[in-house]
Amino acid sequence: MGKRILGVLAGNDTPEALLRFWASKADILIAADRGADHLLAAGHIAHIAVGDFDSSDATVRSQITDIYKVDDQSFSDCDKLLRFVENQGHTDLTIIGFEGDRLDHVLAGLGSFMRSPLNLRIVLRCGLATLLRGATDCEIATQVGQVISILPLAPTFLVTTQGLDWEIRNAHFELGSNWSLSNRAQSDSLRLQFESGALLVIQEYEMENYEGW
Repeated sequence: MGKRILGVLAGNDTPEALLRFWASKADILIAADRGADHLLAAGHIAHIAVGDFDSSDATVRSQITDIYKVDDQSFSDCDKLLRFVENQGHTDLTIIGFEGDRLDHVLAGLGSFMRSPLNLRIVLRCGLATLLRGATDCEIATQVGQVISILPLAPTFLVTTQGLDWEIRNAHFELGSNWSLSNRAQSDSLRLQFESGALLVIQEYEMENYEGW
């Protein structure tokens, strides 16, 4: 198993207890700009911080060992964090702090995730989201009765599931026209197949049911 890496974005809506929970289980904490401030408020110091640092607290940054300043405004701090993780040779990343009160930042973050080749898992206030891209045939651990939504981020073809109340059979998913919203798991695993495209699989959790890595 590789390093458990938690990337911390600066979204304001992440409960402090949730951030503390995931940070306590990570091997490496990498903050994007003001994400380092949120980490410190939750009782953790980032191992690494990446960004242009136009919004983070200098006092917080002074406590971080490794600082990587990237001033290029063509890329968001989320882009910079993802590229840093990729350039370090890692393949898997869990992201927290994605949700916030800025819709433009949320939508831009989805674009950043789509551009990155990393295997991404996103911690949400209400659960976890997994980004799947390209030809896929996988099993995802679930809990019986768990609410699951499957949303396309690009046109996605021949979507088929096994393990949901309302199964999907060879469907074409496209943003704005077709998806599976608030479906439910029938068992402890979901098999998901599609030929091409990109899907965001969102699983709802109560915080006490998280297992972390």
